[in-house]
Amino acid sequence: MTFFEQAYKHLLHIIATIHPEKTSNLSSSKEHVSKEIFPKLHLPKLLLGLSGGADSVFLFHLLLHARSENKLDFVAAHLNHQWRDDADDTVTFCKILSEKHAVPFFIDMLETYKPHLINRGSSEDLGRQARLLFFKRTSDQQNIRWSVLGHHADDQIESFFIKLIRGTTLEGIGGMQTIAQNRIRPLLLFSKQQIISYLTEQGHAWYHDSTNDSDAFLRNKIRSQLIPSLQKVDQRSLTNIRRFQVHATLDADFFIHETNRAIERVTKNQPAETNARYSRSLFFREHPALQKRILTRLLYKNKYDGTISEGIILEIIRFLIHNQGGEHSIKHLVIHKKQDIFWINP
Repeated sequence: MTFFEQAYKHLLHIIATIHPEKTSNLSSSKEHVSKEIFPKLHLPKLLLGLSGGADSVFLFHLLLHARSENKLDFVAAHLNHQWRDDADDTVTFCKILSEKHAVPFFIDMLETYKPHLINRGSSEDLGRQARLLFFKRTSDQQNIRWSVLGHHADDQIESFFIKLIRGTTLEGIGGMQTIAQNRIRPLLLFSKQQIISYLTEQGHAWYHDSTNDSDAFLRNKIRSQLIPSLQKVDQRSLTNIRRFQVHATLDADFFIHETNRAIERVTKNQPAETNARYSRSLFFREHPALQKRILTRLLYKNKYDGTISEGIILEIIRFLIHNQGGEHSIKHLVIHKKQDIFWINP
């Protein structure tokens, strides 16, 4: 089986997972059934994040093939970050590629989403936030549920080191998932080299992002310096890192389940009460690892805006551990404490 065939088979498996009701109708029909019987209206419809790079261009051609086989329909969306002098050339490339194959093409500027972005000190993170907002807006307008992104196996390794360097949790270190929230990533099993080799062999053009060559960005330093050095030390290193990420993801899923059960154990609500109340004594009987996850979950449940650091969690624990009642503010949230009970209000 060729690389393209493997990727295509994997894509169809994902589509069958997220759209079982539609793909079952198609798969149960005869192969020669015409598009007139199953019009585009009844096909799974996806939004492709088309950057113009090799990864998204390969996905573009993969989706084109699936569309030709009457398996799905899709649109392409490109966010112009305006970070490079040739950014407009990339837009033109993506637009021409889409129009050539009659794929609806949507474009917007990062500037549009700036008021809604949280600056965590990383331009890469700002770009990611803006793209997700753009994809959501476009998906909502086009009545599309799922976005398709071109992250591959190399991205997983690079992200592992970025998170390790900047600080992360067990949940974060596990890496990206093939299906998560409203996004699918069909290329996580495949390497960048496989993608480039295929595009080169088929004569498919893509647009090279010049910022990928600059060591001004942490990801590029990891790609060009750290990973090659690791492979020289031990060729098994990248494979073992991915294996560790898989184990970390399983462990993180277990902690999610246990955190849900722990929250049930510490909840002390009376039937007539609307705001959730929690027992301090029962909370401190839980393992410290669960205490941190309980508080993180409760903060986000109350719409905490921002990243929840280790320092914030420890600050709350110090407040709760003392018997004296009172209130403690964490940004726009207020944590109340009275005798054995605590609760959180916006």
